[in-house]
Amino acid sequence: MNQLNNSKRPPILLPHRKPMLWVEKILSSDGLKGTCWLKIEKGAHYMGPSELRQSAMIEWMAQSYGLVSSKQKVKRAMVVSFEDFSFSINIPQIGDEIFIKVALQRILGPQHFVEGLVLSKDGHIFCQGKLRLFAEMS
Repeated sequence: MNQLNNSKRPPILLPHRKPMLWVEKILSSDGLKGTCWLKIEKGAHYMGPSELRQSAMIEWMAQSYGLVSSKQKVKRAMVVSFEDFSFSINIPQIGDEIFIKVALQRILGPQHFVEGLVLSKDGHIFCQGKLRLFAEMS
């Protein structure tokens, strides 16, 4: 495990800052896979008018991968595509603790192919799927 595994706020490695940096803690990381955490907050940018936007879970996966895999600052990053996504009929609620597990499948140039899960504290899968991410390092 690397220095990111400290259960503290993520280091500034992504081109995101609050309020757009939504992942709150890195729980584990080995550079290829890891787990991150956040607590659903009322009024956060990932919330819709009455509930969590499903697309936020895709962004949580992308941010989590960027944090657990980066040893250097990311200059520019974006979600290129996503596939094989499934969402639970149950969605996270305000106050819920969320765990995001991500794992690198392969790298092709600046493109990173990642699988991810968004889970509740008791292991309920809210979302799972595959991402293709672009990352340009500083």
